[in-house]
Amino acid sequence: MELQTWLIYTLAATGLSLSPGPNGLLALTNGALHGRHQALYTRVGRRFNQACGGVFVAIGAALPLRS
Repeated sequence: MELQTWLIYTLAATGLSLSPGPNGLLALTNGALHGRHQALYTRVGRRFNQACGGVFVAIGAALPLRS
């Protein structure tokens, strides 16, 4: 690829990685509106949700291997 393409890609990737995603904005909003404890509950809930999702993905990936 050309150097100009790499530079555009690097700029776009850097900008996307610095901007907060929907989960970060949810925690920020809850913290600003309801305080630090509500933001903490939001973070814990998100982590629990991610853990459950990971377990479900692992189960789904293991099912075809079982048969």
